[in-house]
Order: sequence, then C-alpha cells, then structure tokens
Amino acid sequence: MPPRTTGVSVHLTAAAASASAAIEEVLRRTALIYKELEELRRLSEYVAKLPEVMARWYGDSRFSDEQSRPRPLPLRGRRSVTSLVRQVFPTGEVAQIIHSLVHARAVEQRGRLFYALSHNVCFAEDVTLAQIHSLHAVSRLLGTVHYNINQPDARLRLFERCSIVYSIPLSKLPEIHTRIQEESSEMLDRIDDFMQEHQVPVGSELTATVSLGAYEAIEPVSVVTSAARTPKARRPQRISGGKR
Repeated sequence: MPPRTTGVSVHLTAAAASASAAIEEVLRRTALIYKELEELRRLSEYVAKLPEVMARWYGDSRFSDEQSRPRPLPLRGRRSVTSLVRQVFPTGEVAQIIHSLVHARAVEQRGRLFYALSHNVCFAEDVTLAQIHSLHAVSRLLGTVHYNINQPDARLRLFERCSIVYSIPLSKLPEIHTRIQEESSEMLDRIDDFMQEHQVPVGSELTATVSLGAYEAIEPVSVVTSAARTPKARRPQRISGGKR
C-alpha cells in the first residue's frame, strides 16, 4: 500500500518544483544576456582574472622573495610586471591591465618600479568593474544552485551553505558586519592559498576553474525609532449616567 501523502508534503513538492523552474528560467535569461552582450562576457573574464595577477605576484618565486613578499618590478624585462601580466593575460593591453590594478589599489607605481600593495583587488573604486564583478559572482552562484538542484547524488553536489539568524538588533549590525568581514576574508585567503598550491600551467592538462564566494545579506525591516511613535493602549472611558 503506497504511503499516504499529506497536503503539506504536496505543497512543498509543488513549491520546490516551482522554485527549480524559476531558477532555470533565470539561468536561461542570464545565458541569453551573456550571449547577446559579448562585450560584457569579455569584460567579466577580464575582471575575474585581475586577482590572479596579484596571486602570482605573491605566490610565484620569480616575482616574490623567500618570505613570499612581492618584489618591486620594472615595466619590462625577464622579471617584470609585463612578464607577470602575460602569465595570466597572454594577449591584451598590458598598460590597461596595470592601470586597472593601480585603480583598484592593488598596485602602486613609484618611479620606474611597480609595487604590490595588496593580495586582494578592490573593485569598489570603479563602478563599472564593480557591477561586472557582482554580476559574474551572481552568475556563478546561480550556476551552483541550479547544478545542486538537478544533481540526485548528494556526494557530487557542490558546497552550498547559508546561515540565517532572525531578529538581530540594528544596534548590533556594525559589530556583526565587521566580524563577518574579518573572519570571511581570513577564511577566503586560506582557501585561496590552498587552491593555488594545486595550480598547474595553463594547457598542461585538463583543468577547471574553482571559486568560493561569501556574501552578507540584510533583510529590509521597519523599525520604530522612538517610543513616542509607539501607540499606547488606551484605557476605557468611564461613562457617567445611563447604562453602558
């Protein structure tokens, strides 16, 4: 005798199917956008590769010292910022790539030498690059969700976790934001270093691009900022004379 299906389970199954269809439609539209806007796809690949230049500057012994400290590099030469950029961008304008890294506060030019300032590349300084970087991250996130939904074998699903806590006081948000930023950055740096240990030269064997992202989300809330705005319970009026 088949198991009885409750109304709740039927509702959840229908909701899951609806959500899967909605995600598939979003992914389909995203694919169409990238197909139609070839320039955006080219730029997204350009933006995604910029951090790789800094990773190699810090991690490749040709461009860093024994303590993994990046060496100052001239523009041209066997060990130069041009040869470093060509490790990641075989083609393209080197001057434009260096300008993007300088604008992102990852590189600084002092005289004839270029200095690495940060292992990370900040896209917040350029609105266009920031938008492209965010759209690229959203595309990868949706791809992971879509893959996991359609992967019946749990062992083959990609990592996907989310922490949601309700009723956080607004007064605590700055503290929480700082904690999330600090600990997530440290974790991502460790994972990034670990994955770089397994990198091989491009074209040496079959490879894949692996990424791990973290994001902070705050749900919109309505808050009464003053006790004066909170309506107080009214006491019933006394009526003298006659009947109530």
